[in-house]
Amino acid sequence: MITLDRRLVDYRIARDGTMIMVQVLTGLRRAELCRLGGEVLTDRQEDGSSRPSVLVKGGHRRRVYIPPPAMAAIDAWVERWDPRPPLWGGISTSTYGHVVGLYARAAGLRCSTHWLRHSAAKLRREAGASLEEIQAVLGHSNLATTDRYLRRLEPAPDTRWGAVAAAIGVA
Repeated sequence: MITLDRRLVDYRIARDGTMIMVQVLTGLRRAELCRLGGEVLTDRQEDGSSRPSVLVKGGHRRRVYIPPPAMAAIDAWVERWDPRPPLWGGISTSTYGHVVGLYARAAGLRCSTHWLRHSAAKLRREAGASLEEIQAVLGHSNLATTDRYLRRLEPAPDTRWGAVAAAIGVA
């Protein structure tokens, strides 16, 4: 029989929920999220956000914006669990990906960490963000990458529906 340590379960649920929320609010890549360190806590802005520097794809660093609601969740996480560096207690990118998949399946969804990144982009687009703003959030060096990214998420307008309706006699 497997005995679960309730404190460990509570710790993981709190960590996972905080990480998922931060990823959706920031659009960070899985590796960027997992590498967040203490700088996120010390680089505070007046509005309650943070602008830490993260190691990104390609081996260079960029500043990312962690909005106030994400920082509030991180603060609550740190206050409750006091994790030692790194911020998330050393969760690996593969473990985080596995965890997101487990939560998604439990909810009856098909979801991955990259899907959460897509969601961050799509939600920003629906909120009226420009392509350039989304490019900056996602850290894409090329605007064409962001454009392709969003085009896959947005259905193409159907301009031929009238001909199809006429063909089946419902026009």
